[in-house]
Amino acid sequence: MSALSAGVCRTCITPPPGTDLAGYAARGGPATGVHDDLFATALVLKQDAARCVLVSTDLIGLDRAAGTAIRAEIERETGIPPGQVMIVSTHTHSGPTTDLFPAGMGRRDPVYLAWLRRAIAG
Repeated sequence: MSALSAGVCRTCITPPPGTDLAGYAARGGPATGVHDDLFATALVLKQDAARCVLVSTDLIGLDRAAGTAIRAEIERETGIPPGQVMIVSTHTHSGPTTDLFPAGMGRRDPVYLAWLRRAIAG
């Protein structure tokens, strides 16, 4: 039996103040500051030629299109197939609005969301 190797990486995904926050339709305005940073944390496991990635994000959630884009970028960068990448979210109500909710949860910032996908894949 061969050894199991593991590696962890953590990247800050905190949006700038002024970003709308997800999770409460009646929230009165965007974020005015940062209390705690948000992170994406990846755990890569490898045994022989088999590899898998588990990614946790401090977000309310990500939609299917974002997950597909992130998995494709991970595959381009690492060769790890999308079927071996799991992406989950902590479901924080104090994070940026994402594409998970189509309406009523603040404005989505397309520039931040494009950066976010690259940062998570990185």
